[in-house]
Amino acid sequence: MHLSFLSEFLNPVYLQLQMMKALTQRFVEESSLELHSLLCMPDKLQLGLMEKDQRDGLGPDCIMRIPPYTAGGRWCIGGQGPAAQVAVLRAKSARRRGSTGAFPRWAQRSHDEVVRSLQDELFSSVTFHAWLIASRGSSHCTTSWRHAGLGQASIIPLR
Repeated sequence: MHLSFLSEFLNPVYLQLQMMKALTQRFVEESSLELHSLLCMPDKLQLGLMEKDQRDGLGPDCIMRIPPYTAGGRWCIGGQGPAAQVAVLRAKSARRRGSTGAFPRWAQRSHDEVVRSLQDELFSSVTFHAWLIASRGSSHCTTSWRHAGLGQASIIPLR
């Protein structure tokens, strides 16, 4: 695995060999994993996303049952078939790819650009997929991401 790439996104504790072994053992015993603080994202990202949710009427004080169609920004439905549908960011016409040269890579980016970087660079990378397989000791699993707890992931077996 390319630890330098992963260390730009993931909490370093999840890249340690002892933790990887413990994750694998726990997955074998419980058939699932819930990873807290998986991403080493800055507080400004979480605050920025919470402010955006508040502006869109999606915060904890939301009085609407259904948010407006325009809420949440540039998200659309991706994936194949109803069971595999996920929300993905729509492509921008002039998308910035790769590292900005700053460390961490999102030091000079907006929260929208950080989310795009996670989607387009980390989650789609072979390196991250290899890390997921190594952390659960099996390739017959899927990963679900929860927005409510930024940086949390649940790994569950496919049946």
